[in-house]
Amino acid sequence: MDPDRINQVLSNLIANAIKYSFPNTVITLCARVMGDEVAIAVQDQGQGIPASELPKMFTEFGKTSVRPTGGEKSIGLGLAIVKRMVEAHGGRIWVESVEGRGATSSFSMPLAS
Repeated sequence: MDPDRINQVLSNLIANAIKYSFPNTVITLCARVMGDEVAIAVQDQGQGIPASELPKMFTEFGKTSVRPTGGEKSIGLGLAIVKRMVEAHGGRIWVESVEGRGATSSFSMPLAS
């Protein structure tokens, strides 16, 4: 396992949570062991993502209609790269969201033997 790549994954998910959240809201990080893997989640209280747009989340240049709250730019590559890094480590990644109520970006990886 490459700790630098895992740090990059986590940093990207946290940066996205900040970028798409409103000021003075909370971002929560959670880690838990689930069988033979560890799952890490980054939950925000942001705008949320329309359900019809969730499949775009991990595709190259897969932008959604949700815009950054501070006017930041996005080219739609960050989550595609993150997905590749997670999968290269034998993991999986997903997003759950309710429009208007925030999003939770999660990834899991096998525990080291």
